Amino acid sequence: MLVGPEGLELREDVWLGVSLVGPNVRYPDHRHLPEETYLVMSPGDFRQGRNEWVHVANGETFYNPKSIVHAMRSSDRPLLVFWALKE
Repeated sequence: MLVGPEGLELREDVWLGVSLVGPNVRYPDHRHLPEETYLVMSPGDFRQGRNEWVHVANGETFYNPKSIVHAMRSSDRPLLVFWALKE
């Protein structure tokens, strides 16, 4: 987390960060109240609830409405994403 309640800049209204997921790793299902948008810097797969996985390419975005269960996973290459959550 770069900006947010535990970030380098302390804020409550917006959270900004980066995640690097190693090859062939599934980031677990989770949910949070703020809505969230990912900016995908390397290809990966994203899922909401029990829906099918969606492949997202470099430079594309993926949106999660507030409180929805969601997850992401990498392929044989690491997955790098920037993320933003807004209260």
